[in-house]
Amino acid sequence: MSDELPFYAPNKPPPPPRQPKPGEYLWTLTRGDQSRRAELRDAGGAAGAELQVFVNGEFASGRRYAARGLALADADGLRAVLELDGWICARCGGEYWVCETHRHRPAHHDDQCAGAGEPCPDCNRDDPPRPPRDFVSLVR
Repeated sequence: MSDELPFYAPNKPPPPPRQPKPGEYLWTLTRGDQSRRAELRDAGGAAGAELQVFVNGEFASGRRYAARGLALADADGLRAVLELDGWICARCGGEYWVCETHRHRPAHHDDQCAGAGEPCPDCNRDDPPRPPRDFVSLVR
């Protein structure tokens, strides 16, 4: 027989608090010292997915969607609205490209770094990717 108390025992200690599981990181935008981060929590199947928005690291809002694609589309729409309001990608600094060697920094972050650029995984997932902001085409 088990020494464990039944769940209804008045002197049974409470279970340890549930530890939150991190969501799937989507993007982080900054403006000055403010930040906005979007995460997706996908329960799978009929449970759908939840888009969560964090303001300066603190949970601000969450909305459940019937399908993962709807949550991702809303996250992209929210990012587009924030970018129009002057928010920029925290990873690439609004350049749309990151350094191939230092993937957490903009493509042209340092004159000493010879790393080539690659599309920012947070804000430049289009196919084909958007060119960098300072890109000039010589072909007409």
